[in-house]
Amino acid sequence: KTKVLPPTEEKEQSFAYTSFGTAGEIVEEKKIEDLGITQLTLSNDVRVNLKPTDFEKNSVSLIANIGGGTFTMPQDKPGLDQFASALFQMGGLGKHSVDDLQRILAGRNVGAGLSIEGSSFKLVGRTTTDDLLLELQLMCAHLTDPGFRPEAERQFKMQLPMMYNQIKHTAMGGYLEMQKHMTSGDYRSQFPSQKEAMNYSTEMVKKWLTPALTESSLELSIVGDFQIPQVIESIKGTFGALPKRKTIQPNYDALRKVTLPERPDQKTFTFDSKIPNATAAVAWAIPSAYQNQKIARRFNLIASILGDRMREEIRENLGGSYSPRSSANPHPELDYGYLQAIAQVKPEETEKYGNLMIELADKLAREGLSQDELERALKPLQSNLKKSKRENSYWLEAVLKNSHFDSSRFALARTRDTDYASITVAELNKLTAQYLKKENALRYEIVPQAASK
Repeated sequence: KTKVLPPTEEKEQSFAYTSFGTAGEIVEEKKIEDLGITQLTLSNDVRVNLKPTDFEKNSVSLIANIGGGTFTMPQDKPGLDQFASALFQMGGLGKHSVDDLQRILAGRNVGAGLSIEGSSFKLVGRTTTDDLLLELQLMCAHLTDPGFRPEAERQFKMQLPMMYNQIKHTAMGGYLEMQKHMTSGDYRSQFPSQKEAMNYSTEMVKKWLTPALTESSLELSIVGDFQIPQVIESIKGTFGALPKRKTIQPNYDALRKVTLPERPDQKTFTFDSKIPNATAAVAWAIPSAYQNQKIARRFNLIASILGDRMREEIRENLGGSYSPRSSANPHPELDYGYLQAIAQVKPEETEKYGNLMIELADKLAREGLSQDELERALKPLQSNLKKSKRENSYWLEAVLKNSHFDSSRFALARTRDTDYASITVAELNKLTAQYLKKENALRYEIVPQAASK
């Protein structure tokens, strides 16, 4: 009984974001000859880092690093960063929906996504050499006219019941509680309740993101298969044409501090499941990479050595877990870090294997490691270091990003390999003795509800 209208033929659209104002000019240019890097400052105070490479033919990677990040997130709205990233991605642009963009950009290799880190919003893109100008235009469009469409909020909230059901019925919920405990409930490690997440709105996100997207310091880094003269012209008419940006980053030192829980300690977290899978985990506090990058490198080796001892004892000798592992997680921007040991075990054996991991680390702290263990940990890592120098992602993330505001990144890149090669058994033993003692351990059990004590 309802009248059905024939479908209307959609008019073919063209990309609406090709002009951003008067093209900017280069006011300062600096060459980092030994690293093959060119740094520019544009007339609107946008900073630019360029590194042409031949690692990946016809591939270019980009990051626009924008000041702020979770340091500026409202502390009474945990998880708003995840909501904001999803809205940004699903909201399209002011003049084009996500569906419009898929049609308009069909056949072109461009895209942009937002991630939110400690002190920065990170707009990331990857493209081909031929589509680099379009990629720059797309990234600027996201900065100047993000869609924040109501359908993006609706789509995100439609997914929440399924997501929270997964948290309730899998070990994910326990992991979230463990992260929260390890930072004494720091707002950046908290996860909102489903009710809180449902109350988050597009207006909250717009209020938080808009000042950063339009005003905060902006640094564009590009690595890949391109010629500098051509890309400079494209940058002038896109990022160079944006309104003037701030040049000074706020001091976030107070927000970098994270209060750690008292140690030793033990916590059990549960989830609603009848499947007999559980996790034994232990964490030890270590310095952050922000505090000391060289010590952070040494903990990478210590974690590898502890992991080898765990595999030998827990997997090979006892058969308690197929893949026990250890990892160092020195935070790159906050004043904390942790070395973690973890094993998937039977629910009734979480205490046993948690205590065993503490004993293995304590033995490492008391008796130290051997030269043979150091060499076995170092050789594969050095192989990966050599490989990374031929990867665009390494140069983009580890060297170029934020280098205008932190020039020490260049020195760290220059000395990285020789520093790893210089590491000795004595200095690793000094660190293990200081940090991996039994009294420094936090022990966690993540078990199904029916198996909890």
